[in-house]
Order: sequence, then structure tokens, then C-alpha cells
Amino acid sequence: MAGQLAANPIFGWVVNSGGAGIAGVTVNLMNSSGTVIGMATTDATGFYYFADTTTSGLTPGTNCSLNATIPNGYSSSTPAAQTFTWSANSVVENFILN
Repeated sequence: MAGQLAANPIFGWVVNSGGAGIAGVTVNLMNSSGTVIGMATTDATGFYYFADTTTSGLTPGTNCSLNATIPNGYSSSTPAAQTFTWSANSVVENFILN
């Protein structure tokens, strides 16, 4: 159909060390200067999703990163942050909380 754009979400899962999803975790999308430009919250399965990356000001070639906030009961995230260069394609990034 004319006028439709290709999907280009940023998404992934936040799970515990046993692989179970963790609900209610905030995942931050940040630009290269560390400013939060988007936030998503995980659902009951640990899934998070940034559907409309254009409203976050991302343009191809933008360096950005993701991190998961550490909720009570956990002490760290593996990895602590995920960096990537936005290319207007889907990005899948997962976090394990320990």
C-alpha cells in the first residue's frame, strides 16, 4: 500500500538468570550524549518495544544505547548497556538481570 513505512522497532527481553521474563522493568533509549530519548516498560514476559523510533529523533547513523533499570532484588544487568548505530532497521537487544 502506498504511504506505508517499513517497521523498524527496537525490542528485546529482560530476563533473570534462569531465563524467566521480568515485568515492569524500564528500558531507556539514549542518544550518544546519554540523554534519554525514549522509555519502554517490560510486560509480563519481560518483552519491551520501541515501536516508533522516528518520534525519538533517530536518523540513520545516530549512535545510541539501551540500558535496563535494575529493580529491587537484582544487583546488575548483563550487559550493563547495549550500544548500536541506528540504521533504520529492526534492533533486538536482550538483558539478563542478576
